[in-house]
Amino acid sequence: MHLFLTGRPSCGKTTLIKSLLNYIPNSKGFFTEEIRQGSERTGFKVSTLEGKEAVFAHKDFKSPYKVSKYGVDIEVFDSVAVVQLQEALESKCEFVIIDELGKMELFSERFKEVVPKLLDKKKVLGTISVIEDPFLEKIRKRKDACILDMNKEGLEEVKEKAHLALKSLAVKEIRRLEENARKMGLSERTLIENASSNLFKAVDNLKLGKEILVVAGRGNNGADVLSCARKLLSSGYKVKVAIASEKELGPEALFQKETLEKSGIRIHNIYQQGLGQLSSLVNNCKWILEGILGIGIKGEVSPFLCEVIDIINKSAKTAVACDIPSGLYPDEGKPLGKAIKADYTVTFIAPKEGFFLGEGPNYCGKIFVADIGVSRESLENFNDDVSREILP
Repeated sequence: MHLFLTGRPSCGKTTLIKSLLNYIPNSKGFFTEEIRQGSERTGFKVSTLEGKEAVFAHKDFKSPYKVSKYGVDIEVFDSVAVVQLQEALESKCEFVIIDELGKMELFSERFKEVVPKLLDKKKVLGTISVIEDPFLEKIRKRKDACILDMNKEGLEEVKEKAHLALKSLAVKEIRRLEENARKMGLSERTLIENASSNLFKAVDNLKLGKEILVVAGRGNNGADVLSCARKLLSSGYKVKVAIASEKELGPEALFQKETLEKSGIRIHNIYQQGLGQLSSLVNNCKWILEGILGIGIKGEVSPFLCEVIDIINKSAKTAVACDIPSGLYPDEGKPLGKAIKADYTVTFIAPKEGFFLGEGPNYCGKIFVADIGVSRESLENFNDDVSREILP
């Protein structure tokens, strides 16, 4: 996924990008910076992350390429910025910084040749001009491009979203880290208990009220919220629980359901009891914790679950999504027929890329990241071969 900042000139895009470099050490690229004499802006220079810089636009330059009063020297730009991007393309760096994709830079044909290659091979963090241009419009329309508009949101809000977006992962990466947790010796049930404990802490801190409806699906997301329901109950919450599934529950969700029933909680089976029962439960709660569908979603949401999601969305009750708003495609941020419009999303291990792509931002609300009993860093650094060597 690529992250771009946009907005009017001098709104802080470059400053924010530079602050984000602390979180992406393995990077190459360039910045475009103003040159000033006193209070007067006289030109622009290009500066690479490796310390090379050159003036490529100036009010005194004579050039057929002009933006406002500045003549642009394309050869100088190519010799510094484009060479840096070409080196990045062949390097092992993960991120490439492009500041900016703007009118001056677009005079360079070499620049326009290398950028699409980088977008297909690397992760790009950059700034993109608000100008209308066919080349820029293709980038804006890419399914893997997240664009944060600093004209529409405050600096702190954009900074928070940018930090989360940079930490986001595709589903295949999440699955790899989950598998590492299992290789560490953590069973599926242990991971669910760990995740649900952290989910409980997150929702408890939100102070949404004590009357809660938990709506679970058949998979492990359902198991997470059912396990969380038990912890909410033990902390004084008035908990009602509904199962929304047309099929038999998976083994972990079934275990959590049976455990809840042994503790005296009545479980409402919405598929059997009807959607009217769900409407009644929704009307009589303060807020909803949902774990109907997870990141393993395949294909369109079934008509029955679409109706379940509609009831929750139309209720205007505060909704907290477990890991991902149910029905949202985690890699592209599109609703698969219907998706929960959450006010909060408590996600595990890392934000999903779809939270920031497509329509994803309209469904996630405020995002919190929780671990599954072992840190993301430990999961990423886990080496199965080494762990086998140190086992007795």
